[in-house]
Amino acid sequence: MIKPKLLGMATLIAIPMTILASMPALADYAAIAYSRSTGYSGYSWKHYSASSARDGAIRSCNSRGCTVEVLVQNQCAALARKRNSYSFVTTGVHPNSRSAAGNKAMAACGNNCQLVVTVCSNVDN
Repeated sequence: MIKPKLLGMATLIAIPMTILASMPALADYAAIAYSRSTGYSGYSWKHYSASSARDGAIRSCNSRGCTVEVLVQNQCAALARKRNSYSFVTTGVHPNSRSAAGNKAMAACGNNCQLVVTVCSNVDN
């Protein structure tokens, strides 16, 4: 038999845990890292902090000189570059479409460009 005090304690713990479990994530971050010297890229998504997304993208890039080119929260992002130059890059952002973010990055890049990577912060990529 459960003593009344213990039952009250269990209720006090269970109710907040139920509320926390049912709350949606407050923020999802994604980042794209790129090396302008090697052309390597990396990205990360579904991170709950900006710094974690940045770190994940840098690790994913796996090349010296990788820097975060774009960081988004609850959005999609893309990175494009000139075909003949690693150093000329552009980015695009869209609230919920990787293809629209890619189109923005390509439009900003101009002619003779290629889309390097697209990512959304809160969906599987």
